[in-house]
Amino acid sequence: MNSIPRIAAIAVFLALSAPLARAQQNPPPTPALEFPNTLLRVQVIISEYEGEKKISSLPYILDVSWNAHSSFSSLRTGLRVPIAGASKDAQITYIDTGTSIDCSPMGESEGLYLMRLSADRSWPAVSGEANRTANAIPSNLSFGPQPIIEQFRAELSLALRDGQTVTSTVATDPVSGHVVKLEVTLNVEK
Repeated sequence: MNSIPRIAAIAVFLALSAPLARAQQNPPPTPALEFPNTLLRVQVIISEYEGEKKISSLPYILDVSWNAHSSFSSLRTGLRVPIAGASKDAQITYIDTGTSIDCSPMGESEGLYLMRLSADRSWPAVSGEANRTANAIPSNLSFGPQPIIEQFRAELSLALRDGQTVTSTVATDPVSGHVVKLEVTLNVEK
């Protein structure tokens, strides 16, 4: 057998098998798995009561696009309150007041949606002698010219079904006597 045709046949075989060998070493990328997006609409209502009388109701809606890669929604709203220093020459500093809500779904099982929710609301208390009775602030408390900042904060783990509303937190302010209620509603948008 002649060695030149044999060498040529081996060269052709190697040339044709090289792309096949590379294809086996580097398989084509697998397509990303498709996870259906689920839109969760979470409504949070923070209400304040004076006895049985509702004196404020603040609704907030957060849409959370829940999929395998991300599931978080955050809301911030409010204002900055100036606070003067103790001396005439002191700088003015600002305190953030308002509402902050964070929502993070954690899982779903048989139509029950588990989520983590935190809500923080702070606001300047109404000052002045005329408002002391309305706010139930004892007259013997003196806070000077600085504003008083009231605050409500809740960290929750909830389990809700589509369309369900729960009053998850009720707190009474020990100074003003006002009752703050946190109500959460979940709607699953298909």
